[in-house]
Amino acid sequence: MKVKSLHQDEVPVLEVSGKLDGAADNNKLVAAVKELTRAGELEIVVDLGRVRMITSTGLGLLMRARNRLEREHGTLHLCELTPRNENLLYVTQTRPLFKVYPHREEAVEAAHMVH
Repeated sequence: MKVKSLHQDEVPVLEVSGKLDGAADNNKLVAAVKELTRAGELEIVVDLGRVRMITSTGLGLLMRARNRLEREHGTLHLCELTPRNENLLYVTQTRPLFKVYPHREEAVEAAHMVH
């Protein structure tokens, strides 16, 4: 898995690609969220459009990132999920716990309004 950090309209965006599973390098996502929150960023967009698959362990990583932001009164905004990955959120009944947007622009706009 790869994580690329950038800003769009002053909102931090993490572009994730590959498989979000239990591999050792997947802590990159949680580490990136941790780094951004330390810098005072509390509204973070995670673009999952290039994620081929999310396993239950990968979902756990998303939950850790979400919980970290929530403790700081922030929000994790997910976007560009493939139908398969969005279905995982429904099947595991975690969909209501996340702010999910079909397109990055919508997620950035929502985060910017709070930002």
